[in-house]
Amino acid sequence: MSRLNFAIGKLILLLFEAAVGVVLLINPIGFATVFVTVVGVLLAAVGLMFILQYFRSEPTEAQKGQGLLKGCCALLVGLFCALNTQWFIDAFPLLTVIHGIVILFTGIIRLQWTADMLRLKLKRWYIAAGGAVISIVLAVIIFVNPFGVSQAIWTFIGITFLVDALADLAVLIFSGRREKKSTKQEIDIPEENTDSKETE
Repeated sequence: MSRLNFAIGKLILLLFEAAVGVVLLINPIGFATVFVTVVGVLLAAVGLMFILQYFRSEPTEAQKGQGLLKGCCALLVGLFCALNTQWFIDAFPLLTVIHGIVILFTGIIRLQWTADMLRLKLKRWYIAAGGAVISIVLAVIIFVNPFGVSQAIWTFIGITFLVDALADLAVLIFSGRREKKSTKQEIDIPEENTDSKETE
């Protein structure tokens, strides 16, 4: 059940990533504005909840939870995001670098998967290797930043989301098939040993 829940959660995350990529391709600036505004409103709401919970709690419990500090920080960050969406648009180059770091880290994780599959002599290791290469190449392109127009960068980021989601989906599918096959082999081996002992 835990593996199934992990696979479902991963699939939902991939679908969300693909949806973000599509929306970025259609209307990147509008998406960024709405996304930052929604995040800001949610953070502000969470901050207010922390503050209210602080004053409703007993003094000793409130002191341990530090709800007032957390609430004020979340409220201030939320208001900043909701009221200053243009700041995030102007700071897009920095956000692009952060996105590139995340993709590069994902590529390194897939590289680890590839090395593990090769050492274990498992088939279809090239799926993970292909995903690693794609992620690393996309990260390098983002770091180089050959585009001069902000709109083009947003479009490229949308493409990276889509490609990265497809690569993750391929790795998830083939790794799931590999786990089923290995589990079946583990179940079959004891049965063969039992039959041989009974024959003796």
